[in-house]
Amino acid sequence: MWIRKIERDLKKDVDSPLPTQAVSNEEFLPRPQTPRQKQLEALIREMGDTRARKLNMDRRAFMASSMGLATCFAASNRVYGKVFEVDDAETYELAAIDEKYPKGEFFVIDVQAHFTNGIALNFRNSETARNMGFNLKDDVESYSFKNFVKELFFDSETNMVVISGVPTREIQRTPDGKVAEGAQRNPPFAILPSWLMGEKKKEINDMAGSQRALCQGNLAPNHYWDKATNSLDKAAMLEQMERELQLYKIDSWKWYCHTDPGGSGGGFQLDASIATSGPDAVRDAEIICTTTSAREPVLFGEWLSPGTHLDCVGAYRPSMRETDDEVVRRARVFADTRIGAFGEAGDILQPIAAGVIGKDAVLGDLFDLTRGVVTGRVADNDITFFKSVGASIEDLAAAVAVYETA
Repeated sequence: MWIRKIERDLKKDVDSPLPTQAVSNEEFLPRPQTPRQKQLEALIREMGDTRARKLNMDRRAFMASSMGLATCFAASNRVYGKVFEVDDAETYELAAIDEKYPKGEFFVIDVQAHFTNGIALNFRNSETARNMGFNLKDDVESYSFKNFVKELFFDSETNMVVISGVPTREIQRTPDGKVAEGAQRNPPFAILPSWLMGEKKKEINDMAGSQRALCQGNLAPNHYWDKATNSLDKAAMLEQMERELQLYKIDSWKWYCHTDPGGSGGGFQLDASIATSGPDAVRDAEIICTTTSAREPVLFGEWLSPGTHLDCVGAYRPSMRETDDEVVRRARVFADTRIGAFGEAGDILQPIAAGVIGKDAVLGDLFDLTRGVVTGRVADNDITFFKSVGASIEDLAAAVAVYETA
């Protein structure tokens, strides 16, 4: 059954600006509340009660204040370890917060701000703008970088901007084969190319003496296309990626999946599918890889189909684990090294400590497997589980393989 977060919180007597359970937008089923999330929720309630009474405030009013948010951060530090930079005084005194983080009444960030490269777009006098009561000029100067800075930072209360363009394909070479620079890289109708966004981001931050602007890059997977092979031109793609990252210093990429500036014959889509829940993600999988720093299981044995293979390379400390007891109970278990398995791997150590398995459940390590001392899969329906916490010998073997094939 779906329930709105506010209704759930009221029923459980929770007043917390910090979510204490996964929240869904109804595109996926939220995970059940974990033991640590329950612990955090109870601690927030306890700390909020104590501080609200001390200040003679209603708890809900207290939790709606900056002190309430600071209390949530302090409680999180107790449960998960120090993550947030928060002092105890901030949970009692607004003055402590104001002293540490002086600010105006609002923090305003425009996450999709535009100027143009000398092009008037007829947006400023659109019906939408007029219906909002604006009567704006719509000439080239109105779309200029100079006017952009004036309107965003001087005529409004905007604190930060993300400079955002329309994904377009930059020209990489001049007719004589040299690397194009600046305006030489502009394609036809270059509304706001990547190089210009990077240049103007730096200019704003240099003028301000602080971080006031971020910018996006315009590169997308189908922008550089080899029509002879009807495939991605990887060399051109990687060249542009490196340029946008290293030279333009972009902060993110913006994609329009339906555009086709490289002439690939269509748009593009990401091949990876997104599951709506954990069981959906692994139900039909033959190989499952986990690479998380989870402290509680994210993969459950009851979800696994016969014949599945697991590669679990996250959770590299005894206090961390990605799998539940049912996984090791059902699977043939192997590790990269026994020293790592019995010294660092919470996925193995915690079930051993709970009496679910013994050390003999680890049937072999990577050396045994590669030398044929043990067999990984005996039957087609075996679930096999390889646990790795990392070993320098693996890095060395990979380096040798790269060297020998280079």
